[in-house]
Amino acid sequence: MSEAGKRIASGLLAVSVAPELATAWSLSADRLTYTFKLRDDVSWVRYTPTGGVQKLGPVTAPDVVYGVKRTCDPRTASTYAYVDYIIAGCKALNTVCAEWGDTDCCLGLTCNQVREHGLLCCIPYDQPGCTKDKDCCDAECVEGVCRQCGTLQTCQISSGPVTGQIFCCQQNQTCCSAGGCAPPGGECCNGSPCDTPCDVNGNCPPVA
Repeated sequence: MSEAGKRIASGLLAVSVAPELATAWSLSADRLTYTFKLRDDVSWVRYTPTGGVQKLGPVTAPDVVYGVKRTCDPRTASTYAYVDYIIAGCKALNTVCAEWGDTDCCLGLTCNQVREHGLLCCIPYDQPGCTKDKDCCDAECVEGVCRQCGTLQTCQISSGPVTGQIFCCQQNQTCCSAGGCAPPGGECCNGSPCDTPCDVNGNCPPVA
């Protein structure tokens, strides 16, 4: 990871296999499953010229899972996806057809294999037709529809360089157009989440 990347993101472990987001980890008896214990003192932050650095909430295990899934998703075209190929299912998902429609998409199978065997493929995000989670492409089946965010709100960035990117918010939070979730009592100020209502200029007030 570049120096710039290190300043805005952290992995579970540093390259030298030293604790970073994780404080400890263990390996299952069959050597197939790692269990990580995360630090409880790391927060999501946002910097604004007027408000400085503002803490937005703790980094949690679901955040790490979301990051891995997003990296493996072929639709994000992540150049670092190969780093996660050690995780079961990541390479299969990342290297199959990224489109749904004229070209079929099944986990672990090429388009030609799908057609040759006449298989039914997994259903993409936000499409109906599922009866159980495994019917969906790396999503949850909620009331017959494959939802990337499960029972959480499905939100979408509508501005900036990553327009269209999906993210998830709790049902009592507000989805912000630039990404992130405003908590109850807060607002989206100029597209970004703020713990308090916006000021008269639409900005997040500076932290006292």
